[in-house]
Amino acid sequence: VPGLKRQIGLAARLLVRAALVHKQIGPLSGQTAMAGSALEEAVPFEKRSAEARRILAKYPDRIPVICEKAPRSDLPDIDKKKFLVPGTMLCGEFKYIIHKHINQTAHASIASDQTIYLFVNSTSPKTGALMSEVYDRYKADDGFLYITYSAENTLGSR
Repeated sequence: VPGLKRQIGLAARLLVRAALVHKQIGPLSGQTAMAGSALEEAVPFEKRSAEARRILAKYPDRIPVICEKAPRSDLPDIDKKKFLVPGTMLCGEFKYIIHKHINQTAHASIASDQTIYLFVNSTSPKTGALMSEVYDRYKADDGFLYITYSAENTLGSR
């Protein structure tokens, strides 16, 4: 059965990649954290930075991610905001994890075929990109990668 599980995992990844529309949008500014993150506003920079350094020292092959709902999104907030993901994970796989967390909220769920979008510094990363590549390019000064999610592409809408 291990071979079958591997094949199912590969098939699921391919389906996630094939089902999503890729639209690359250039970053608005350097490699700073996204403004307005609730955790970023609630926790002082020094504390966040120390936590990221501690995590990276203990788990050098992992990426510290803070994922929150986009401000104008109608999706529910997920209970878990902090994630420690392998650098080899694809953005599409992380998107699937967020989709599962949304469905685990008590008051709402979304259809399995409904697309959710991830944003990093107002950029929608490609689902085939490695989380380590996204982290290297967009990590915040405090050492975390800030990601927001939405049910629709909220960039450009006012």
